Amino acid sequence: MIILKLAAAIALTATMLPAADTLLRAGLVPESKIVLKVQPEYPPDAQDARIQGIVRVAVIVGKDGHVQDARLVSGHPLLAPAALQAVKKWVFDPFMRDGKPVRATAEVEVPFALPAGQ
Repeated sequence: MIILKLAAAIALTATMLPAADTLLRAGLVPESKIVLKVQPEYPPDAQDARIQGIVRVAVIVGKDGHVQDARLVSGHPLLAPAALQAVKKWVFDPFMRDGKPVRATAEVEVPFALPAGQ
């Protein structure tokens, strides 16, 4: 009897909870999906050391296209903070599922290259 009451309570609770906000997994974001791309400031220490390369950042993009979270995937430690700071300001075309905007997880690449002759 107690088990039946417990099962009924669990079933009732499950119907009252909102559906899980699942994330669309988008992979590497194409440039065409980026509406606003803030360029990172090249860190002076990285410039002095002549460090170049690509920083890869995982982002969670909200339904409105704004970055909700950004985390380092790979890249040089002197370049990573500047890349993360810039990417958090990026805006994307909202990701869609069944014609409706959804939250998405994706990756972006932030290149750092020194000007020729430096």
